Amino acid sequence: PTAATAAAAAAAAAGQGVERAADALPRCKWVGMYRGAAAAEYVRYHDEEWGRPLHDDSKLFELLVLEGAQAGLSWSTILAKREAYRAGFEGFDPAKVAAFDEARV
Repeated sequence: PTAATAAAAAAAAAGQGVERAADALPRCKWVGMYRGAAAAEYVRYHDEEWGRPLHDDSKLFELLVLEGAQAGLSWSTILAKREAYRAGFEGFDPAKVAAFDEARV
């Protein structure tokens, strides 16, 4: 099981906003807020990323950028645009972004 699934299982045991999905995995209720492609991306995000500790500078920078972009938007919108952000922020490489000149910003 993934770390997120383990976290959801622990929350379920504590009686916090968790439910069993159709595939029998425990997931936080917020995962079921969307339908279609957004739902699939939310499930993938929950199961593979959410609740996992990060130690990679590039991944931490990615989440910092995405969280900043979220202001006023839903997380599903940000996840849907993630690849465009990745392209615009040079693969979320902080050194490359730091080297942007005024024209690039």
